[in-house]
Amino acid sequence: MVVKNNLMSIAATQASEANPKLASLAEAKFDLDNAWLITGEETLGSSIKSFNKAVEALKKENKELQLDARMVYFDGQILDGSALSKLEKMPSREELYAKIAMLVKAVPTKLARSINAIPTKVGRSIKLVSDLDEDKTKLVSEVAQN
Repeated sequence: MVVKNNLMSIAATQASEANPKLASLAEAKFDLDNAWLITGEETLGSSIKSFNKAVEALKKENKELQLDARMVYFDGQILDGSALSKLEKMPSREELYAKIAMLVKAVPTKLARSINAIPTKVGRSIKLVSDLDEDKTKLVSEVAQN
């Protein structure tokens, strides 16, 4: 979205009355030409990726065009332009939920495998020790002592 700096300043000031998190945006000084990307937290990463693709396409068409992120407003804070690439890599809420679910599911699975492995390993050990007794007349404890 491209708007006049004056209009954005007025909108941010009025919006900050309803939402105190916007106060830092209302106090920011806008200069030069600005384009605003406004998105919800659910589509943050994909919106930034789309924005960056559009910027790259515009730069290819016009080599002299200067388009850089100078300021990022995120969750009540004003960050420098480099924060845009970090926000682009941030996973969505659904991706985080999937990772958490996978990690929660992995704990009981690993525990069950560990518990099941104990009798299996004990059985294998006894079999290997008993295989050392060629005539099968000794007890496992007798073979293990030798």
